[in-house]
Amino acid sequence: MVLSKMKEAAEVYLGKEVTDAVITVPAYFNVNQRQATIDAGKLAGLNVLRLVNEPTAAAIAYGLDRKSDEQRNVLVFDLGGGTFDVSILSIEKGKFEVKAVGGDTHLGGEDFDSQMVDHFVELFNQQHKGKDLASNRRAISRLKVACETAKRMLCSSEHASIDLEALYGDIDFRASITKSEFETLKTKFFATCADNQPVVLVQVYEGERPIAEHNNLLGKFQLSGIPPAPRGESQIEVTFDIDVNGVLHVSAVDESAKKQSSIIITKDTGRLSEEEIEQMLIDAEKYKQADEKQKSKIEAKINLENLIFSTMAKVESKEVKQISSKESIEDILKVCKSMMNWVDIDQDATKEDYELKRQTLQTLYSDAVTKKSDSLKNGTIEVGSLVNVYCRVLFT
Repeated sequence: MVLSKMKEAAEVYLGKEVTDAVITVPAYFNVNQRQATIDAGKLAGLNVLRLVNEPTAAAIAYGLDRKSDEQRNVLVFDLGGGTFDVSILSIEKGKFEVKAVGGDTHLGGEDFDSQMVDHFVELFNQQHKGKDLASNRRAISRLKVACETAKRMLCSSEHASIDLEALYGDIDFRASITKSEFETLKTKFFATCADNQPVVLVQVYEGERPIAEHNNLLGKFQLSGIPPAPRGESQIEVTFDIDVNGVLHVSAVDESAKKQSSIIITKDTGRLSEEEIEQMLIDAEKYKQADEKQKSKIEAKINLENLIFSTMAKVESKEVKQISSKESIEDILKVCKSMMNWVDIDQDATKEDYELKRQTLQTLYSDAVTKKSDSLKNGTIEVGSLVNVYCRVLFT
């Protein structure tokens, strides 16, 4: 289809029929891929005179073949939307020879866009507790376009801004990013999942599936010596860095205690072959809907767990105790503990089940605190009965 469209465009521009063509292909294309390109040309009604490697075509476009007759070595770096490749060319008296090629067929500008999108989604969710920007496809689509524009701005500027009106419902989103911040998006922050957790296990996977167990495990290591703290409070900074030799370095640092641990993963450490990578991409597409459904369920479960623990922390805070009776606090804690037991026991719960429980708990806490505050003003207290009603609704 692409070649047919280009043939039509060329005929409109030249004003006559086009029958012959020279087609460029990535230097890393194998024999089968090159033959498939020739076949596609024939289907488009073209006589393919020759296939030219893209680095060679780039060198010709820049006139490198006409600058000197002396033998020279030229490096051509081609970073596209979905792939990038690097080639070494030898040029002598107008003749080109590809000496070496390298690159990654699954890395390009779109991956940089995705990193920035993930960064701003996390920022938005932090600013607006209880909102999940990733669940709104239209919002993500608008954010992706804005991130692509910001990425282009960072090519020539040290700073870029994003300003999106009504990105999520009636919520406007304004944020900025510097070039140095963009370059450090290879770093991710994680948190502990249990109170007073002294150790975290960092596992490094390779693959395209959203669920870790469906990908290839490259290695794992532990970070110990984390100071006692409530769940979610200790921040673990995990950084991925690939050196010039293609060796992956993964490090984890506890922000509070500055404890550090790391692992080095070489090219031979459980890495996948090109054929295995291709199969994983096929599987990722094949099971995309099922994976997304499972991912959404897991995220809903985690959101409910986080709400349960945060609610338990809130009702025991000094501020809430000042406006709530001891009985109402005990009742809410009872609901939280019962709900946590339900989360642990009911493995067949759906995303909708978790979201319903989450919404119910939010309403319970909000209504209880509000009703207590209003009751104090009116001289009456009925919070305990309100909580008991919710208990019956949730667990009968």
